[in-house]
Amino acid sequence: MNKTIAVWSPKPGDGASFTADALAQLLWEERAEGELIGLLDCNTRTPWLKYRLGLDECVILDELLPLASAGCLTPEILCRHAGNICKKESLHFIGGIRRPEFNRYSRLFFDILLDISQRVYTWTVLDAGNIPDQAGTVAALQRADYIITVLQPSYVSKQSLRHCRSLLTALEIDREKMGLVYNRYQVHDEEPQLMAAGLDYKVLGTLNELGREKNLSGYNWLFVDRGQKTVAAYRESLKNILEKSGLVTPRESKKKGGILPKLFARGA
Repeated sequence: MNKTIAVWSPKPGDGASFTADALAQLLWEERAEGELIGLLDCNTRTPWLKYRLGLDECVILDELLPLASAGCLTPEILCRHAGNICKKESLHFIGGIRRPEFNRYSRLFFDILLDISQRVYTWTVLDAGNIPDQAGTVAALQRADYIITVLQPSYVSKQSLRHCRSLLTALEIDREKMGLVYNRYQVHDEEPQLMAAGLDYKVLGTLNELGREKNLSGYNWLFVDRGQKTVAAYRESLKNILEKSGLVTPRESKKKGGILPKLFARGA
């Protein structure tokens, strides 16, 4: 069964889009032959993920909106319109609009988009944005198999999440399917378990410096010389996050000289 992961943050700038991008890249690198991985931007208020990916001209949501409204959107059309991340044909991006519009993209549109993407992609990673009052964010949080909340270890971020808890409850989002990831965590910061005190969410792990733009090239969080993204610096942290969420379990593959953990097997 195909899986959907929503990544969001309680306020702008905590690193949800970077984390969604990183997870999509990791899942692509660990995919089995023939599998497609999708990265869907559900944030129509501040839809800048396409710029992070170097797909500045993408207006894919604009292109898909009339097709969905007419009931003509199919898996084949979705794949034809999707952008390729770093020219990788099996790593798709679906997002991009001409201008931010709060009301143009309805919940029905995102439900149709998610229904089809879940049929196409083995893994769909959703950048859900950071304000649960827009249709894309609500759809992503309610429809995801698991929700990763990206939080900076700061008073403002923690207070923002506490404020959002009532909204999440009103949306009937299962707290058991949500976990915390601390971004820009430093050695001198509090321990993650203490930072989560009173929030009642499972801590999945930390990502040191992920998304810190001053250390990045062209606003994209990691590039190698050939222009291909790599998640090498955060591979183990990302794997641990996915494993702790229960979405995946380590799968061993036989190699000459022994058995090494390499790929993921999806959880139940």
